[in-house]
Amino acid sequence: MLRVGFSVPTSQAFLDNVDPQTQPYMSFNDIESSGRNVVALFGTALVELWKVDLTGKERHDFIDDDQANRLTIDMQHCADQPCRIWEVSTLRTTSGRVIAWEMVTLPLSLDGPSRSRIARYHNILELTDSGELIQDILHFQRKDWIDVGAGVPTSKPLIRAS
Repeated sequence: MLRVGFSVPTSQAFLDNVDPQTQPYMSFNDIESSGRNVVALFGTALVELWKVDLTGKERHDFIDDDQANRLTIDMQHCADQPCRIWEVSTLRTTSGRVIAWEMVTLPLSLDGPSRSRIARYHNILELTDSGELIQDILHFQRKDWIDVGAGVPTSKPLIRAS
């Protein structure tokens, strides 16, 4: 049980209670016991900003192996503890501007121990101009665990080198 008196929500319970305005900015990752990390859902607003739908893609398909491994390790810690991750990163847009991007990661429960599901809320901290798309992730500014009642991992979240 977490601090608020409830266990980690199921995917269905979570989706039934998400504000409709934030749903398009959500993504879900399924992490299998083998370490495979697949994007189960990439929100419609994210598809518009990146001009690519990552749903069904494995992390190694669109980011380098080191970064994919680091993200998978953090997501698995998040699911195992359970806890949340808060991070701020900088992104480059197609116009060359550098903007801030915030993500909150939280675990969801699934039936069976063979995989974990992670929900991520993506929040653009600076408005993009009309037609301006996200081109790539530059680096993480900050990344921290958030205790939701079960403590946090002893290791620091992994941040990719800039």
